[in-house]
Amino acid sequence: MSYSISHEDFMEQFTATFPDVAVVLQHINFGGSMYVFFLRFDTRDHLAAHWDTIAHYIAFNFQSALESEFEIWNLYVFYQVVAPVDKALKYKIENDTVSSRKIVIEDMDMSPEAIITEHITNIDLDITVDQDSGEAFEKLPLISDAMGRSSELSRKKNRAEFDRVFEAIVKTLKDEI
Repeated sequence: MSYSISHEDFMEQFTATFPDVAVVLQHINFGGSMYVFFLRFDTRDHLAAHWDTIAHYIAFNFQSALESEFEIWNLYVFYQVVAPVDKALKYKIENDTVSSRKIVIEDMDMSPEAIITEHITNIDLDITVDQDSGEAFEKLPLISDAMGRSSELSRKKNRAEFDRVFEAIVKTLKDEI
């Protein structure tokens, strides 16, 4: 039997358990269904004292009720805090691998949509690729010669022969320096 709780009931229970933390839960579809929590803290000390307890609370009371593997593995918790957070605390939170992806946001004015865009969907990225570099590929004679001298490499996969050729190339390069 699986445990189930409505999102509304969860939010009521969360607010009753953590009255000093403002919480918003958003559901998004991006490659699948995802849930994103936005938690607002008034001080860095409040964040330091409660982030771990809150993460475990969300894992036990919300994430454990999710049925889709995609939803379970794509749960985000954003901790927004007014004051700057020292690197050690930020590192500890963001590198905690239990239950969810956790990110500290030190900008209280950043909207949930902007946070999702920057940290999840990246739809604001402008990536251009130069298709014509104008440069033709050229073989390096040192490597081409070493590979050509080994008939074993052209006939079959032979790890020992690959290693021997690699060592010969390294030795030649070291001798040139």
